[in-house]
Amino acid sequence: MQFPSSFLFGQRRVRFSRRVARTSALLVIGATSFCVQVQAQPEGESLMVPEDAVTADVVAAEPRETPVQKAARLDVQAEERDRVLWREARQKIGGQDNERQKPAETQAAYQGWLQSHPTLHPTVVAEAVVVRARIQMASGDQDSAKATLNALWDKSGQTLGGLVVRAAQAQMKLDGASPDDKAKAGQEAQTMLEPLLDRAIDASHQLEALRFLPGREVLWRYADALSAQDKGLEAGAFATKVMLGAPEHLAGSLQNEGGWLYRTTVETLLADARPEAAAQALSWAKLSWVERGFDTRAVKETSALVAQALLAQPKGSELLSQWAKAQKDPSVANPLQKVALPLTGAKALPQLLERLGAGRKWEEERVGVLLWMGRNREAMDAALEGADKLPPDAKEQRLHVMRQVARVFKAHDLNLKRANAYLGWTAKPVGENPLDVFLAQVPAGATP
Repeated sequence: MQFPSSFLFGQRRVRFSRRVARTSALLVIGATSFCVQVQAQPEGESLMVPEDAVTADVVAAEPRETPVQKAARLDVQAEERDRVLWREARQKIGGQDNERQKPAETQAAYQGWLQSHPTLHPTVVAEAVVVRARIQMASGDQDSAKATLNALWDKSGQTLGGLVVRAAQAQMKLDGASPDDKAKAGQEAQTMLEPLLDRAIDASHQLEALRFLPGREVLWRYADALSAQDKGLEAGAFATKVMLGAPEHLAGSLQNEGGWLYRTTVETLLADARPEAAAQALSWAKLSWVERGFDTRAVKETSALVAQALLAQPKGSELLSQWAKAQKDPSVANPLQKVALPLTGAKALPQLLERLGAGRKWEEERVGVLLWMGRNREAMDAALEGADKLPPDAKEQRLHVMRQVARVFKAHDLNLKRANAYLGWTAKPVGENPLDVFLAQVPAGATP
């Protein structure tokens, strides 16, 4: 695929900050005065600092790695290395087939492997022990499974390995409950996991930590526990807490997880009999539409949530029909337009935006927070930041920018028309670029 130089970003020009020029001037003045005080400049040699010595790269340089960050990075590398060893060993010993057909022998083999690797990372040890406990459960030996996990929990506590163990214990409780005892099991699992939520969110947020899997397991099981009790309003509060603490979940693409948090939140709210739950379900369904990425899977999953939530409203069938018409004809009033998103106007969103900072590192999350706040022009600018500096062969980076631009169009228009028109223009740049039209029509700071 070949890209013309202006193929997708429109007629945007780079504006260098005046601060850079002022910094350069100060450096020049400082260097000159220093030379006057010490000695005359050698003949034919200038000690002036050229203005191009201060570049945007210097201003935006990443901070150096601290000792704490280095230790965390090395620990993650050790964990990933040991996880590869465990997965290879599990496959070699027999994998899931032997776990089902020869449970006792497979358990013994796993235990022997663990004993022969005494320096394994604690999180990997926890994952291996959880596998053993699940084999015991599948074999009908629930007491041994519980004893195995309890012993490891007593040893691990609120470590990353402990998160893995506690999530497995909660899942065991939920899976083993009868339909009549589902709500009771959900309450017990919720109580079990509640003290670990902050730790799990930190572990799944890579701005503060470098872990994901252990935290995700706890968050999944906590959502399941609320769902088992039909606690929709609590599910909404939980989803808010997760997304503010770990905004990687906004786009719903982290680690191929899909939009599980949106799905469980909307579905649990729809099962909640309290009168305000249905309206909140529609609010979260709209947020899913606004935030999820621009791809077929995400759009299908989000459309299903929107449809379910619309049907749960008064005159739901009419709303759903109108929403479907608005997808084909943008001139039709879209029923989602007047639906407020969760946390509308809350101070927590600007605070989260400030935490994420500037630069490309957290660009996708920053775009998501701006979309959540309704600052769609700024979201588009964030998606395009640095795009006009990409080298001609940066195909993957350009495709990422295109997807982010389409994501903003989908959020702003609440339909797919202009997003698809833009992607079509990038493939065959004939006529007016929809992006140029958007940038001209939507001033900075504008809301939908």
